[in-house]
Amino acid sequence: MSPSLELQCVADAVQRENIQRHDALVCIEGLGSLLYVVCKNPKNPFFNQYLYEAVAILLLALLVELNRPPIPPTYMQIFVIILSPVSWKTASNVPALVRLLQAFLKKAPNEISQGDRLTKILGIFDALIQSSSTSEQGFYVLNTVIEIDTINAVQPDLFSVILTQFWIRNLKLITGDIELKLTAVASTRLICESPVLLDSVSWGTMVDSIVTLLSRQEQDKVQDENAGKNKEEPLKEIRYPREFFICFIVPTLCTFPWKVSKDYW
Repeated sequence: MSPSLELQCVADAVQRENIQRHDALVCIEGLGSLLYVVCKNPKNPFFNQYLYEAVAILLLALLVELNRPPIPPTYMQIFVIILSPVSWKTASNVPALVRLLQAFLKKAPNEISQGDRLTKILGIFDALIQSSSTSEQGFYVLNTVIEIDTINAVQPDLFSVILTQFWIRNLKLITGDIELKLTAVASTRLICESPVLLDSVSWGTMVDSIVTLLSRQEQDKVQDENAGKNKEEPLKEIRYPREFFICFIVPTLCTFPWKVSKDYW
């Protein structure tokens, strides 16, 4: 991602959005002051470089968010670049890249559905969730994809693809008490309420994965409590995910008794 391309995007966005010169200067001067202070320390040039890259990416994300569809071709050149696996090799850039990717997903869903772009986006999600340090960012990407109606209209089986190829396959890899709770609750509701899963042969596989998650919860809970006690617990109304799972799965099995068959496990 070259500086000249970034500057071109900045100039284009300022012109398109009719941003006042004074407001633009305030933002640019503030950013420049921050970078100047950091660059006064030459002992860690890699940190300075990574900071520059992250700030530049966040700025690009903001500019994409400010644009009105259709997104100009200049921006779509950047989109092609961030779909490359090489762009995601630096872990410190991942949060900024995710925000930029989310901006493109929301502003240019029609373009994203073309060719193999959606496949590459799902590949990015798959790569991010392989690491505990970036797994949360990966699910931000996935959530944005699912929320976009235009993409789902173009690929009506998208939910099934995500469910079978990504969600179920990686379900047992989730770690952390809070993450386990969120995943177990969401997965429980899916297997009991989603028509797609209720009619799927993957139903039993997902049940098995949920049971595995719940069996690990106590161990991860102790580790999380030792690591930090200031975490805000989500879904406070659900204190015990195991009880939540049982309360949902029992009525489902009574309604669909044939799911107890070994063919679905």
